[in-house]
Amino acid sequence: MTLSVRPHGELTTGKEQAVFGSDSPLQKAYSVHGRFVGDNGVDPKLVIPVTGTVVVGKETASVMTLNGFGRSDYCATLEPSATPHEWDCSTLLISPDGITAEGYPFTQADPLVEPLCSSFVVGG
Repeated sequence: MTLSVRPHGELTTGKEQAVFGSDSPLQKAYSVHGRFVGDNGVDPKLVIPVTGTVVVGKETASVMTLNGFGRSDYCATLEPSATPHEWDCSTLLISPDGITAEGYPFTQADPLVEPLCSSFVVGG
């Protein structure tokens, strides 16, 4: 998977900080656009667009949502960064058998090892 993570803007205003103080942590939003490249068993060059948002707290953890693959994934890390080394992610899978939650690591990829995944690799 290749992700482009770009600053979008401040989420916390000075007014919020004045009213709520430390109960309103400084937060920034980042836009995420990218692609998943992989073999789905039918098309070995499958490309699926991925979009999302990262919210980073100045002194707290970061969270990310990704939308693509016909599903939504939620990721978190204790690292206050828009591009940490690893995310702890989960997704809800809906099937005829019911709804199950699946957790997985999402780790920055080494482009020399994973040339199609120049940003992150699912399953670390």
